[in-house]
Amino acid sequence: MRIKKTFKEKKIKNKTRKIKNKKKMYIDGPCAMYYYSNLPDNRKLLIFGENHFTLNPCDKKKKGIDIVNYLKEIANNSKECVDIYIEEFYKTKEFSRYNLHEEYLSIVDGMDHYINLVKLRKEFRSCDDRNKFFCKYKNARIHFSDPRIIYTTNVIYSSSSIDKYIENVMNGSIITTPELYLMQTNLSSVCYQFATNYKNFKEVIKFLIGWKREDKYKNYYCDYISYISGGYSFDTIINSWSEEYFKIIDKEKKKIKNFSVEKIYKTLYKIYENYCINLNRSLFLTTLCIPMDVYFIFRYLMSFKKSKMNRGPIGCRDTNYSKNTIMYCGSAHAETYKLFMNNFFNVEPDINIEQMDENAINSCLELPEDFNFIGA
Repeated sequence: MRIKKTFKEKKIKNKTRKIKNKKKMYIDGPCAMYYYSNLPDNRKLLIFGENHFTLNPCDKKKKGIDIVNYLKEIANNSKECVDIYIEEFYKTKEFSRYNLHEEYLSIVDGMDHYINLVKLRKEFRSCDDRNKFFCKYKNARIHFSDPRIIYTTNVIYSSSSIDKYIENVMNGSIITTPELYLMQTNLSSVCYQFATNYKNFKEVIKFLIGWKREDKYKNYYCDYISYISGGYSFDTIINSWSEEYFKIIDKEKKKIKNFSVEKIYKTLYKIYENYCINLNRSLFLTTLCIPMDVYFIFRYLMSFKKSKMNRGPIGCRDTNYSKNTIMYCGSAHAETYKLFMNNFFNVEPDINIEQMDENAINSCLELPEDFNFIGA
């Protein structure tokens, strides 16, 4: 998900931009980029954030490589194991077919520049955790990192049929957050009110990050969803989704061996609290993003079980953590990941590019030609 930039922050200068006589290369798709080469355990982290409608893409004068081909090139040619995370919905079983987005893509047939994220999903969906057998990359692990919607069967999601979508939610084929359900069915009425208009927003945040799970916190969340939907109750959707969501993040949390889980919770909470209190970000946009943010942070910081390493790509069987990592997601998620890394590890990114403000978003991202992520 992406939101408009509503605040000013200290910009970290991209020192490589000062190098003269260096050719530039352009990536068509993202409007934000954060790169860290100095994280613990020799980790490298490259975060791309996009506007989900790819505004102002590269023109003919800027010969850019689109983000799909850029990541394919890394996945095919990386000399080290690389973990590529993509904002794509979670699946609980093996899928026998991969046409979840065909209808979605056909709706925009003829548009040269649409949602690059959808194209990425189509390119890499045969590599998700449930279908590794079909994945062709020897030095790349592909992760789908969004548990806000959980597919439990081989449903074919139809973006043009609300009735079919509701049917899939009601029969349990799709388990979804109430926020996404409200967006899909156009039931949210006051979703862009500022967070402070809901007095218990702090409790809602604590529940969604999984820090406080007692019934009273879930009740605050249910009450909040009723508030933004004009009095409707979505307790059944909340109960089924939150139960599965907590199972998913707890599975990753248990594998975090080298970092404090309590510190992770506190760092995330402070970020979201600051969004709502000081930056006037709406609670709806905040709660919309939280589940995916939590899942990625937990999975990024966990260690893979050595007993299961042989299931992965040949070139990754000796690397039991996300050492060289790329995340491609909406710019709001990307900003949260940047703030988390800054605060949790007390570092700043080597490269900080943000081509967005309230009046313009540039989705043709410029970076030095000599930028080379792990020798791809």
